[in-house]
Amino acid sequence: MAVVVCLGALAVGSDHRRVALALLAAGAATHLALDLLLLNASGYAYPVLWPLTQYHPPAGGLYLSSDRLPTVVAGLAAAALRVAVGVRAR
Repeated sequence: MAVVVCLGALAVGSDHRRVALALLAAGAATHLALDLLLLNASGYAYPVLWPLTQYHPPAGGLYLSSDRLPTVVAGLAAAALRVAVGVRAR
């Protein structure tokens, strides 16, 4: 995933590269964190740190991958953050 983040940061102009790298890394980290909370039949998550270890951490069991609620919550959080940043910038 680190390679994809670095390649994604290289795809933008040099003046925005540092911000793009930070945002892509934050997105990758939250993606992995949310994958740990999926409900799995085995009770264990997939090996999140696969190239480094084969350890399967216990799954959080909070939601299914087909649930819509996490998407709605993420969308509302993004919209609220967008409004907050827009108000602060004025």
